[in-house]
Amino acid sequence: CRILRANRAFMEMFKMEPEEVTGRMCYEILHGATSPYPNCPHKLVLETKKPQQLEFFEPRLKIYLEASVSPIFNKEGEIVATVHIVKDITKRKKAEQQLADAYQELWDTQKQLIQSSKMAAMGQLAAGISHEINQPLTGIKGFAQAALMELEDGNPIRKDLQRIVEQSDRIDKIIQNVRLFARKSDFKLEELDVNKPIEDSLMLLGEQLRVHNIRLNKSLATDLPKIKGDTNQLQQVFLNIITNARDAIDCLKRPDGGDITVESSLNRDRTAIEITFKDNGCGIPSEDLENIFNPFFTTKSTEGGIGLGLSIAYRIIENHRGRIDVESKVGEGTTFKIYLPLA
Repeated sequence: CRILRANRAFMEMFKMEPEEVTGRMCYEILHGATSPYPNCPHKLVLETKKPQQLEFFEPRLKIYLEASVSPIFNKEGEIVATVHIVKDITKRKKAEQQLADAYQELWDTQKQLIQSSKMAAMGQLAAGISHEINQPLTGIKGFAQAALMELEDGNPIRKDLQRIVEQSDRIDKIIQNVRLFARKSDFKLEELDVNKPIEDSLMLLGEQLRVHNIRLNKSLATDLPKIKGDTNQLQQVFLNIITNARDAIDCLKRPDGGDITVESSLNRDRTAIEITFKDNGCGIPSEDLENIFNPFFTTKSTEGGIGLGLSIAYRIIENHRGRIDVESKVGEGTTFKIYLPLA
């Protein structure tokens, strides 16, 4: 539509004089374009004969605008003109974005508080259970070993007793993991280069990854600021995540294996180190994502684990005043991001 006239406020908004506006197409003035804007409200008014409204960002002026267009009818009910009211809504849009950001931050904080409370409660429960189980387990294993010493080598019962000893050892390992999960943050924090425990973890698992035909893509930023952390504890976190990535790739049974990408960098606001572990494995179903950090939650078989690895990792990162996030899509892979504050 051609502009017939415009008020002074419109001229000031676009820094133009009346003679520069009158007679020109509205999309030339509003958008600096040579054709109508997609979803042009003027065009929609002509089609529907009803008022229309559109919000858009004007990159030339770097402001948000709201255009309200209403029809003017003649006696025969035909549209003979339209009235355009253009408002600068930049302050409102910024306020809406700030509100959305604040809500998201509040939501994330609430989730972290809920998770921390659950972890604390499970830690107390785990400590009590592991103590109660350990005492009778010691007796079971001891009696089985004593019986083995009394029986002759060819006795068929020896095989069953040996299984009791083996399963007792397995339970003992589970108890050790439970105790580690229940333990408070008593490790020693010292200034360190986070790339060191990452490199150590990759070195320990490098041969395993090669045997499983898994390619490692590494991009660790140099000269990163130091963090305060416990090298052994952080290495445990990294080993757990990389091992899970290996298992996720293995479950697809692809002849060409898969890829694991490990990256470290300074985050956007330069307040933390961001560590990324990405795989192209089987992925995690969306209904399971909320539970993966819960103690004893696992999608693996009983031989694959008891579901404490990521719970322990979460607690370690929490004790480092950091954060661990996860994104995943079934059939495409999983990405873990760890944020550790600078020293």
